[in-house]
Amino acid sequence: MTIQDWHTTLRLEYAKCNFPSQAADRLQRDIFINDLNESFKAFRSDVISRENFVTLTFAQVVTKARDFEAGLKTESAITKHQISTQSHTHREKYASFIFSPTKITIYF
Repeated sequence: MTIQDWHTTLRLEYAKCNFPSQAADRLQRDIFINDLNESFKAFRSDVISRENFVTLTFAQVVTKARDFEAGLKTESAITKHQISTQSHTHREKYASFIFSPTKITIYF
């Protein structure tokens, strides 16, 4: 579930509850942070240890979570690109050995 999906689900489910409106932002913020899935464990720990919960709003937490999620996606894309590049380089080295029978090349 993406951050946007979780944000929407929480908002819709919260609207069904009969909580006092003055507590809405704080309650939604706390539920949002507490129920994030395991891929956001580092985010949750960081928010809990670094943020001032007196002033931190639900909207701010959602924004920070979206930024964290974007970072995870970027990190994943970079890793996939590096693996793809390494695999391609390996294939080129292997291909040069196969297709160059007059030249013996050993790659370590």
